[in-house]
Amino acid sequence: MKKNHPFIKKCVEIHRAKSTPRGESAAEKIVEKLNKKAVDRLTVLFCNVHALVQHRRPFTDYPWILELDKKKGIDVGNTYNTDKEAQIFSFFIAQEARNNIKKFMNKCPFISVITDGATDKSVKEQEIVYCRSSNAGLVDTYYIGIGEPERADANGIISVIDTVFESLDIKDYKDKLVGFGSDGASVNTGKKNGVIAKLRESQPCIIGVHCHAHRLELAYKDAMRKYPSHKTLEELLDGLYLFYHNSPLNRSDLGRSCEVLDVPKVVPARIGGTRWLSHWLRALENLWKAYPGIVSHLQTLTHTSQVPKRTTDAVGKANGYLKMLLNFDILVYAHFMTDVIKVLSTLSLFLQHEKATVSEVYLKVLATMAVLEQYKNKDGPILKKFVQLLELDKGMFHGFKINRIERSRDNAALKFPREGTIDRLVDCLNGRFDEQQSRILKATKLADFLGWPKRSNYAGINF
Repeated sequence: MKKNHPFIKKCVEIHRAKSTPRGESAAEKIVEKLNKKAVDRLTVLFCNVHALVQHRRPFTDYPWILELDKKKGIDVGNTYNTDKEAQIFSFFIAQEARNNIKKFMNKCPFISVITDGATDKSVKEQEIVYCRSSNAGLVDTYYIGIGEPERADANGIISVIDTVFESLDIKDYKDKLVGFGSDGASVNTGKKNGVIAKLRESQPCIIGVHCHAHRLELAYKDAMRKYPSHKTLEELLDGLYLFYHNSPLNRSDLGRSCEVLDVPKVVPARIGGTRWLSHWLRALENLWKAYPGIVSHLQTLTHTSQVPKRTTDAVGKANGYLKMLLNFDILVYAHFMTDVIKVLSTLSLFLQHEKATVSEVYLKVLATMAVLEQYKNKDGPILKKFVQLLELDKGMFHGFKINRIERSRDNAALKFPREGTIDRLVDCLNGRFDEQQSRILKATKLADFLGWPKRSNYAGINF
């Protein structure tokens, strides 16, 4: 058969096409060029849906986002432009993300599981599951899934964990499991029937880690529970929040008062919440920012002749809060606690950081306790500024006379036990961050070079 025979030519062309590297054949380039416009459109559509999901926006936002893209001159086509298509796109985005998680899990020799529970709007228990591991020196945390346990006990939580891993077609996760992170609830940390104890039946080497940020919050609550001064401050901040939160009229009057006095228009913040220290710090900072406006507004309310339409209850509350805000002892304690909580809040933010290691945690805790120890005999920056303002203005704070009982400025003369407060807080921190039950976690301190001896201390040591 001759070389120029049509059949021979066709075979040669087929062989040449198969041996050509992917993406370099003439036919593939032609098809790619023809489909480039469609691919570019789909890329924009997928990016829009991904942004909606990332920012927890409803799919009904998708059509008007495409209209906005058209106004900006972006070609999005006339198809796949409804919220139903957005749901389909999100399904394939999630599927790709799950495939990436599965690939990552298969590469990792060891993993740790992190769980947390909460109730949804229907008051049903929901358990969320994360996986944390490292591959090629890179540490990553992935969301695995969420499920509803049949019962809110250890077996129910483990069943949810098994289910979410099986949904990724990962059935051997327990063979790689070395750590389990959770809050300090007994259902997780119980020695006999807790989740960690149950998991150790199949994997004895598992190490349980109690959330460090949660430990800090518990240490703060343990330390402050017994002090009347702190309870008074808590009642003041909570009362001010409810006084303005539940009354639009009070909020608008406070805004006008702040505007007249040229101070920031902020309202008292709530002290409760999932991150207690951050809420406490925000509540105290908002109080100091709007202090002149709040006091001025409360003074106006106490004069019923100026505000005839206010109820007796509102006037009585305003009078009580006003007396507390002009009380020297309460103000001193509030400024002192602002310094303390600011230090603790900085530590809390570090503990919540995804890249924080166990070895770094304990060094940060030690550094925090060292700063707190200084506040036993030395005013913090917030309290120091308050005392200076009182001295400069001869007992006036932001133009308001402070009701002060004459006494020495010595720390022991204040009504709250300053040294005792710090000592109690440090003791509670030591108690909550004690890792003697796990020699492995205690040994991780060796991984932080800041804890190593200085080079000068190596003198006389033979290596």
